[in-house]
Amino acid sequence: MTNHRAWAMLEDLVVPGCEGGLMPKFEVDVFHYRCLLSNEVETLKVIPRVMWMPFDQKLQIHVKGKKWKSGNVFQQPLGDDGKAEVDIRVTASDLKHKETYHISAQGSPLEERGRLFTTEGPPPQEPPTTVPVTPLPAAQTNRIESRKRRESNSFRPAYRYSTMSPEPPKPKLAVATCAARSCSSVRLPSII
Repeated sequence: MTNHRAWAMLEDLVVPGCEGGLMPKFEVDVFHYRCLLSNEVETLKVIPRVMWMPFDQKLQIHVKGKKWKSGNVFQQPLGDDGKAEVDIRVTASDLKHKETYHISAQGSPLEERGRLFTTEGPPPQEPPTTVPVTPLPAAQTNRIESRKRRESNSFRPAYRYSTMSPEPPKPKLAVATCAARSCSSVRLPSII
């Protein structure tokens, strides 16, 4: 029979804001992780969960030396250099065996957090100045106007040639009427 009292393992380790997830991917027997945080992140968040143990054995978690409850979020602000490190110590139910999971996170330095990397400097404090528009000389204006007139005269709207236009009126045809067994025929005009 397996002695579970000596087991000191996490079941899961979640680090929100970690781009691409933990490196390497979390496994119960891997104890050192790296995390690259997105540009906007100012706080490293870590959610450790201990492994379930049979016979109601309890594992203990300590984060930064303080007792921690499984599944709760631990937060640590990033340093000015954008780095943060967290050690999570798991103690087995025999209180002798211990394992430490280490997370090393790298975010943006304080002066670059939240700023887009595509700009070289801070955004301008004032709106950009508008460039004054100078009118064109009269000769140039006349040339532009005459070109517009030529283009508008050469333009033939498609609706003039469309098959969707109303049909021309059809010639009226004479109709033969029949009333109570007597029919009078009317001669129809020839269309050809």
